[in-house]
Amino acid sequence: MLASSLLFRLTVTYGFASVLIGFSLLYAVPKHQKEAFFDDVMGELRAISQTVSNSVEIAIEEEDFSSLRMINKLLASHPNVSFAVIYVDEDGVNKPFSIFPSHLEDDPEFSLDPDRFLIHGHPIETALFNGHVEVGYDAALFERQVQKYYITMYIAFAFVLVVQFWTYRSIARAVIKPVRTAAAAADSLGGGGLRSPLQLEARSDEIGQLHNSLVNLQAHLLHQQNHNDELTATLEKRVQARTSDLNEALAAKDNFLSSVSHELRTPLHSIIASLELKVQESGTDEIVENGLLSAQLLLTLINDLLDYQRFVGHGVQLRPTTVQVSQFVSRFERMVRPLFASDDVNLRCEHSVTRDLWVSVDGKRLEQILVNLVGNACKFTQEGEVVVTVQAEAENGRARCVFDVSDTGIGIDEQMVARLGEPFFQAAEGYKRAYGGTGLGLSIVKTLLEAMGSRMEVQSVLGKGSNFSFVLELPVEEALPSYDVPAPVSLAVNEPLRLLYVEDVEMNQFFMKAMAKKLNVVLTLASSALEGYEYIKKEPFDLVLVDIQMPEHDGTELIEWVRTDPDIPSNLVVYAFTAHAEQERLDYFGSIGFDRVLTKPLSKEGLRVALEEV
Repeated sequence: MLASSLLFRLTVTYGFASVLIGFSLLYAVPKHQKEAFFDDVMGELRAISQTVSNSVEIAIEEEDFSSLRMINKLLASHPNVSFAVIYVDEDGVNKPFSIFPSHLEDDPEFSLDPDRFLIHGHPIETALFNGHVEVGYDAALFERQVQKYYITMYIAFAFVLVVQFWTYRSIARAVIKPVRTAAAAADSLGGGGLRSPLQLEARSDEIGQLHNSLVNLQAHLLHQQNHNDELTATLEKRVQARTSDLNEALAAKDNFLSSVSHELRTPLHSIIASLELKVQESGTDEIVENGLLSAQLLLTLINDLLDYQRFVGHGVQLRPTTVQVSQFVSRFERMVRPLFASDDVNLRCEHSVTRDLWVSVDGKRLEQILVNLVGNACKFTQEGEVVVTVQAEAENGRARCVFDVSDTGIGIDEQMVARLGEPFFQAAEGYKRAYGGTGLGLSIVKTLLEAMGSRMEVQSVLGKGSNFSFVLELPVEEALPSYDVPAPVSLAVNEPLRLLYVEDVEMNQFFMKAMAKKLNVVLTLASSALEGYEYIKKEPFDLVLVDIQMPEHDGTELIEWVRTDPDIPSNLVVYAFTAHAEQERLDYFGSIGFDRVLTKPLSKEGLRVALEEV
């Protein structure tokens, strides 16, 4: 029972009233009445003793002792007087002279015991003798009279308790219980129970008015809820329709971008491959080199725009795998080494990572972050060096990996540092800026790091260089099982690698033949999936490179034929070769049986690295 509830207050009030009434009826009033009764008895005894004393004095003076017999009548007329004794003083000793009523003189048990009687005395002074009269009242009779009064008070108190309890129960039933019921009904309404009937008693008093108000409130709220449900259903239908339209628009946009990406990457593959071959055949040619750089820049722009669009539309989806950190750093160095073909800028990679450290991380996204940072450092450094430093410490199942990319390039103005990472922002803006790009590279880096729970730290001095760093807290994983796979060896010292290239575009076949001649590769060409399938069944190959988008039967059908044919070795290495660069598609190609996915455009150096890993 809560202290603030009406029932608690009513209980306390009635309890306090009962205590007060009980104190009054059982103690205060009886005590007062006993004292008043005692005073009355003593007053009457005083009056009787004085009357008897006067009667004795008159009888002695008039020598008429017959008047003393009137004392018996006097005592009989006063029920509060039990006896009267006349004492005579003889030589200082009080001796009984006469006892009234007279029959007490013959009662051997009669004595003036103060514990048995209430006694009051009065002096007698006459010419014959001196003495005094004592008048008494039976104490037991006095107590019986008082006890009768106590019993009356007990009965009165019991009656009061019964009346109080009846009143308490009546109020609790008629007021407290209905109010509680109304409160429970209000709570039910507040909790959403609008369709359950309210358990309220029909009444015509104020409580009934409260109940009627709650019933009306329920009806109003139910009507409002039905109206809101209708509005919500309408809005949900609209939202679903808009969501469906939006999803269709996003799907159409994704399909459009995918198609545009594919159609751009396919000719770019031919352009970059032809320009690379031209540079290798004719040596230094500024026009050809500029064309190659422009084509590579265009590829970077396409990749950045596609990544940014994907992040904005769908967010970053990380796909952690178990990665050996030292191997990752070595592979990354080989990947970006071709960016530093100029003798003016040197690449230096340093790491203090043990070979037994394996972590869970999205290696492709981490690689993308570092490629963007190193690519920027290379682009904005005309001479000097770019240093990539990786440090890692493992403790309690977690690895703290610190990545640092520093350069001796042009640096960044202090006011511009805070804006790095904004989409389409470059520190060198305006018509006179000397460096190309969309300004999306660092924005992509920032987005990926935030998805990984990290942030990019930048320190730069204008004219002296910049430093970009970030820290990743990664779970430590157990090392993957090792296999006796020989380390990659240059193709130039091995037997020619037997490569089957399944591609329907003649231009792509042409450039693959040109690159194969430079890489000690025995190349077989197939113009369709069916032709490639026939080659695979008849001849052994070290690697099959399959274009995905082909007429009649595409690359996904070919890999299904290969993986389900019991006559084809299950360990045959098959790479997908596609202009689709969306991560979802790359993951899909890996899931249906391809050992690896290569994306167009592919340079000779990229092809060489891929072949060495077969």
